[in-house]
Amino acid sequence: MKKKYLTLVLLSCMSLMACTEEVEIKNTATRAVVYELPKQNTSDVHVFTGIAKAHELTELSFRVDGKIASIKVINGQQVKTGELLAVLDKTDYEISVNDRRARNAKSLKQYQRAKKMLDKNMMSQAEYDKLKAEYLVANAELKMAELHLKYTELRAPFDGVIGDVYLDDFENILPGTSILSMHKPNHVEVDVQVPDSIVASSSRDQAMQGEQIFNVVFDGYPDTVFEAKVLELGMNKDPISQSYIATLIVNADPEHIVLEGMPAKVSVELAGLNQPYQSEYLVPLSAIQMQEGNLLDKKTASVWVYQDESQTVSRREVLLGKPVDGMMKIKAGLNDGEMIISEGASRLTEGQKVVRVNG
Repeated sequence: MKKKYLTLVLLSCMSLMACTEEVEIKNTATRAVVYELPKQNTSDVHVFTGIAKAHELTELSFRVDGKIASIKVINGQQVKTGELLAVLDKTDYEISVNDRRARNAKSLKQYQRAKKMLDKNMMSQAEYDKLKAEYLVANAELKMAELHLKYTELRAPFDGVIGDVYLDDFENILPGTSILSMHKPNHVEVDVQVPDSIVASSSRDQAMQGEQIFNVVFDGYPDTVFEAKVLELGMNKDPISQSYIATLIVNADPEHIVLEGMPAKVSVELAGLNQPYQSEYLVPLSAIQMQEGNLLDKKTASVWVYQDESQTVSRREVLLGKPVDGMMKIKAGLNDGEMIISEGASRLTEGQKVVRVNG
């Protein structure tokens, strides 16, 4: 009887020990390498590069053909309304004016004499009408010749700045051939490539209503900061640079003449965006968890986020960018200073305890 009792006690103890060991095994935390995301200062300024261009560029040309006698201006020169910009060889047009003037004078005399004779009934109405018509034609031809002579001079239509001069002296041109360009100096445009992350943070309504202010510094005036607003935001994203073309309009001033093609640096304070700026991070490829398919064929995936206080992990979906030097760009879903599992992620479950190993 004693032996049976001892046997039962021993079996019970062994059973309890086995249960205790099983519980301890279940509660054993998994070791995993943790990768801490860098803390990015969103009050930083993002800088782009761009090229200046005229806001309203006006192409100027002669209305008549001929040979360019002289171009009076150069690129970047300020001009006033009516200022002479270029002139054609006037020889043929002056000859034409003199010829038409002589014809007009002769026709005028004949017409005046005919009028007197008609009043005295010494000329028929038909002959008088013919001489009158000849005079009117000669007078119209004179006015046209004088107008063509005037058109041999190209003058500034407004106060502005010369953009480009396309031709040289002594070149033959046809009517409508662009000789040079002009623009008003108070407004200049700059095209920049804006990353999609910033476009997402600054809504199109905010941009198009001119609420987002950009600062522009041109290479020609490194100590002067100009304010700019979005004039136009492209609808199509460049698949390579992952950016949009934004056209900014810059408020310039007469003291700082910005020429077409002048390089510019455009900056925007990330803290001033309408929505919180979503930082992008580079994380180890081993941290990315895919449900199925090839990693590069997917836009969304997940990572295990490590909670330092509870020492547990939770799954979070992220938006993938492009791989960069063995790392993967995460475009959305993570925050500054968070920790993710970079090694050992494939064997984890939701809420599991993890022993942190710094990578």
